[in-house]
Amino acid sequence: MFEQEKFLFRLPVVTLKMSLVTRVFAPLRRPAAVAARSFSAVGGIPNDDTHVVGRERDEFEAAKIGVTQFNRDPLESEETQGNSKDDPILVPSFNDVRTVGVSHNDASYLYWFNLKKGQVHYLPEIEKYFMLYNPEELAQLVKEVEAKQQ
Repeated sequence: MFEQEKFLFRLPVVTLKMSLVTRVFAPLRRPAAVAARSFSAVGGIPNDDTHVVGRERDEFEAAKIGVTQFNRDPLESEETQGNSKDDPILVPSFNDVRTVGVSHNDASYLYWFNLKKGQVHYLPEIEKYFMLYNPEELAQLVKEVEAKQQ
């Protein structure tokens, strides 16, 4: 019993010594302060002016002067439109091919397909017809029809 008491009394002394040693050598274990990397930018985070490239750069430059280069507005159509080849849903495009995504009321996902100019595309999943047209050509055609009517 006496030996155990002696052991218990020595324990705090040992703990105190270890604590002192830990405190003395703790600064030596810490890493030295790291200098800033030489290739880090002085100006900070780059902005869009210096960062964008390619087609996104063209779109960014057009947006600066107030021109919308790409129309991202959805096309709204009536439920009765696009039910036949004679009355397809018209999709505007200045190109000969356009990728189209269609969201239908009965589906929780998009149907993707490519529309080609001059062709009517049938989407059997939703039973609708689509056709690509050039807005400039349509405007010219409307002007010609109006001129003939006057």
